[in-house]
Amino acid sequence: MITFSPAYLLTCPSAHLLIWSYDHLLTCSPVLITPFSGRGARADHLYGHPLLPPQGKRRRREVAQKKDGKQLICPYSLPLFTASFLCGLILRCSPGNDSILRKEKEMLTGTGLIKRRGSMSIIQREPLKRSCRILLGANTIFLSNFILRGEETEDEDSLPRGSISLAPLLRCSVAPLPCRRRPDFKLIVTSATLDAEKFSTYFFNSPIFTIPGKIYPVEILHSKEPESDYVEASLITVLNIHLNEHPGDILVFLTGQDEINTACEILHERMKKLESMSPPPLIILPIYSSLPSEMQSVIFEPAPPGCRKCILATNIAEASLTIDGIYFVIDPGFCKIKKYDSKRDMDSLVVVPISKANAKQRAGRAGRTGPGKCYRLYTEEAYQNEMIETSIPEIQRINLGSIVLLLKALGINDFLHFDFMDSPSIETLINSLENLYYLGALDENGHLTKLGKKMANFPMEPNLSKILLTSINFNCTDDVVTIVSMLSVQNIFYRPQNKILLADKKKNKFIMPQGDLITYLNIYNKWKENQYSNYWCHENFIHSRSLKRAQDVRKQLLSIFDKYNYNIGESAIRRSKNNRSGDSGNDSAKYINICKSICSGYFNHVCKRDNQQGYTTLLTNQQVFIHPSSTLFNKNPLFVVYHELVLTNKEYIRDCTIIQPQWLIQLAPNLFIPADEKEISKIKLREKIEPLHNYYEEPNAWRLSRRRG
Repeated sequence: MITFSPAYLLTCPSAHLLIWSYDHLLTCSPVLITPFSGRGARADHLYGHPLLPPQGKRRRREVAQKKDGKQLICPYSLPLFTASFLCGLILRCSPGNDSILRKEKEMLTGTGLIKRRGSMSIIQREPLKRSCRILLGANTIFLSNFILRGEETEDEDSLPRGSISLAPLLRCSVAPLPCRRRPDFKLIVTSATLDAEKFSTYFFNSPIFTIPGKIYPVEILHSKEPESDYVEASLITVLNIHLNEHPGDILVFLTGQDEINTACEILHERMKKLESMSPPPLIILPIYSSLPSEMQSVIFEPAPPGCRKCILATNIAEASLTIDGIYFVIDPGFCKIKKYDSKRDMDSLVVVPISKANAKQRAGRAGRTGPGKCYRLYTEEAYQNEMIETSIPEIQRINLGSIVLLLKALGINDFLHFDFMDSPSIETLINSLENLYYLGALDENGHLTKLGKKMANFPMEPNLSKILLTSINFNCTDDVVTIVSMLSVQNIFYRPQNKILLADKKKNKFIMPQGDLITYLNIYNKWKENQYSNYWCHENFIHSRSLKRAQDVRKQLLSIFDKYNYNIGESAIRRSKNNRSGDSGNDSAKYINICKSICSGYFNHVCKRDNQQGYTTLLTNQQVFIHPSSTLFNKNPLFVVYHELVLTNKEYIRDCTIIQPQWLIQLAPNLFIPADEKEISKIKLREKIEPLHNYYEEPNAWRLSRRRG
């Protein structure tokens, strides 16, 4: 590991380092850079690079990037330069920031990116026609524009932070490449939070460059006894700090939105009760991913003189945000993560203890501005003996369908011996292969089908790729692209605590009887009819940022259809537009076709209403319930398909769509056949379907289905 001091500093408040002045970065590849957390992993390291074109100017800008529940604040960014020089900054700015990243086409982690970036060519050991560079970005990897034999790069695509397929993809890209013989090929990985030694070992013992930063001493204070109620203990600690400590803002880590909102209300009430003591004002601010962006930005404003800020945050404030003025951190020792259960094909949101690495990162937030304190609401013994060193890698707790499809597209078939940085469970891999087979992406020998190759070109879950491609047959691609784009964003609606009833009333105006996904389509179309108005979003309690993000994703998906010559058909697009313009006679047929397209990707997510309570999944026979946020809640349709199954206090299905059971025979003949009329009751006779496959029978025989009767 090489540690070096800055050559000189930029004349700006953040005082970022010009790391490009070091020749090590031009002579080594791959290279891992570990900047000091909160200071160094920003795109403006590029400023001052001798290869930067003259028009590159540093400008003041604040960017909040949302990715998988995280945020990144970048006070300085660069304009987008010519495609031949700069691959495109990975920081996806807020919608409307045309001056920086309007030309960026969102992330592509499918084979399309690999071909454009040359990784497929490298695997096949084909020479590159022109030299290439890789530029440093914020906690990410930049692949520069290089031109393949007979194929020119056109898009400014990139691999963002948090992309789970990043490590295996880069291993495929770099493994066959003699980096030492190719000085024109540079791979630079930068992050302030990664396990540098682990990454270095994975990338062939690559050199590690550590950029030091300034941090003030932080006093660590542990609880003497375990806390039975960490929320209550956090609030008591906040008040003790506010009444007895020197000026400085407070940062409290909690696990989720509901917990934060409840804590804010309690804290407000307790401050009112203390008015007789005339304490200094306490500004209580929540921060979580579903909060509107204008409300999120308030946390960066300094507190007025004589006031103190108390910020209650999820773990997005742990590494993704750097907030100036924090002197006190309260760490209860818990966070909420998503885990995937491959047996039940279900995601669970669970509260778990943090790791030692998380605890250190949280404590460091108190030492950015000056000497601070970190109040850990757990004992020192628990920290030393009970906490794990680092968090469980994401690849070991998510659905691997998109990664397996990507690796299949690269020609990798031996997943049991593939060199993952952190190997996922065999059961999860088999489950992913099984789902791809039933979607038609794999044949009985486990090889990619023609459909699977097309699906691999879309940077999303295989179920959604199948829906997009099936929509071509039903002449509803334009509408289905909108629906898939809306599914790619989170938190379309928001419900302020003091306006819940009004927000719900506004939401009810958009509800469509077919279910949540058609409702999303209706919302987007209404937004379009209102000229993409931010005011309209505000009046209807809709996140304008989410809709603009969906709009960008929609453009990207349509460009993929165009790039790979998938014949959407002008008549289909024209028909969709005509239907939206008020041709009510075609609405019923249009929505049936859309629902059929949705069913084609989610036939393994079919549920039937239970006569007693809730629903039963047809393939796994587990009891589930429609989520209270769904437009179908308390509507009780007979058959639905769902986008997501999550476990909170119950097993809930979300983003549901009503279907007809006879569609399953047409769309999933491998899983469903007409039932034998002689063996079923009159009630079941009307349904005339039964599943062919049971997930709990012969779990290792993932390619086989059993016919009954």
